[in-house]
Amino acid sequence: MKKPKLYKLLDYHPERKWTTSGIVNGSVMAVNSREFRCPLKGEWYLSGAIPGAYQAPNDLSTEYWIATLVKVNVITEYVLEELD
Repeated sequence: MKKPKLYKLLDYHPERKWTTSGIVNGSVMAVNSREFRCPLKGEWYLSGAIPGAYQAPNDLSTEYWIATLVKVNVITEYVLEELD
């Protein structure tokens, strides 16, 4: 399975945790739901030259990619190889 593209939440969300240097474990981020339509009030959508997720303040009349919120758990693996 291909790793989905993650987008930062650019509107307030109580579990939004990220820094400019990267993603914080347990952070809530957005992924593209592959639905392109006018967002309804409260829905998250993707927008911007550098795309980010925004929450619609009311029903919008412009079509955007609809976003789905996901909680990110970062797993780091190390592969160690003994040197001769």
